[in-house]
Amino acid sequence: MTAIARLIARIRLRCLAYVTVLFGRTPEAIGVYRQPIALAPQDVVARAALGNLYAESDDLGAAVSE
Repeated sequence: MTAIARLIARIRLRCLAYVTVLFGRTPEAIGVYRQPIALAPQDVVARAALGNLYAESDDLGAAVSE
């Protein structure tokens, strides 16, 4: 997969996760946010969003690790 294709995939997945959050489906959004992080562990936008979701879910240990 080329760098551009990975970037597009990450952006698409982050958008999907954001919409999932808007619909109040936090557990599903957590799973979706893990996908762009798997593609690029340095994706700070996805990591921050995932950490916030963990914090909102009262999983502070996981929130801090993100």
